[in-house]
Amino acid sequence: MNESASLELIILGSGSAVQFQQRCSASYLLKIGNKNLLLDAGFYLLERLEQMSVSADKIDYIFISHKHPDHFMGLIHLLFALKNPVYNRREPLIIFGFKGLSDYFRQFRNILGKWIEPDFEVIIIEKEAMKFTEFSYKLFDTAHSEESVGIQIHINNKKIVYTSDTEFFPELIDIVDHSSITIFECATNEAEQIAGHLTVDDILKISKKSNIDKIILSHFYPNSLPSINLPENFLIAEDLLSVKICHPPKFYQE
Repeated sequence: MNESASLELIILGSGSAVQFQQRCSASYLLKIGNKNLLLDAGFYLLERLEQMSVSADKIDYIFISHKHPDHFMGLIHLLFALKNPVYNRREPLIIFGFKGLSDYFRQFRNILGKWIEPDFEVIIIEKEAMKFTEFSYKLFDTAHSEESVGIQIHINNKKIVYTSDTEFFPELIDIVDHSSITIFECATNEAEQIAGHLTVDDILKISKKSNIDKIILSHFYPNSLPSINLPENFLIAEDLLSVKICHPPKFYQE
């Protein structure tokens, strides 16, 4: 990637599967120069892309962390939309993520058939690590579901981590260490902990043992929004919040 190319993270969905403060479910758009990488594809994905003036046919890469519908079902909508002649895409769409992603997607194709088969190549990759022209990535297993993974993305000298859904596990400290930005899920709280999810206290403990420029808390349920004062490098995600990834990261909201 060109050293001068811009890097921007847009939070498309900071919520979960339930109705809460008009937050859509998990979706994040990483803009790498003129390329667009989606991190998960939750419900209302296309509506959020429209609000950010990003056309559905301008998505180049999609990472899917696991099978749960609030991280995946926007992909079905996206592919169905791209069947419409209003779009004129010819470039392949690259989808990568958890082991078993190809079989999982095949099951949807068995049900929906041609309606999620656009007129361009869809490439599904299950490799643990890979290098593209614009970035490289490495997946890591998370403590959530049998297949769930998070992702480290490396772009020049910057490291971006998306944990997706997970509870605490000791290796997570090293995984997020020396990242420019880490997006942590924060879907539970100390009083009513849910297995497979992080609390804000978990994330605070991780932050004290690792070096992270900016921490973004996301994937909220109504009872999981932090109510305590957080360190300056913490940010509570909101839909349509944009982050210019530089040193230090800069935030603005449409």
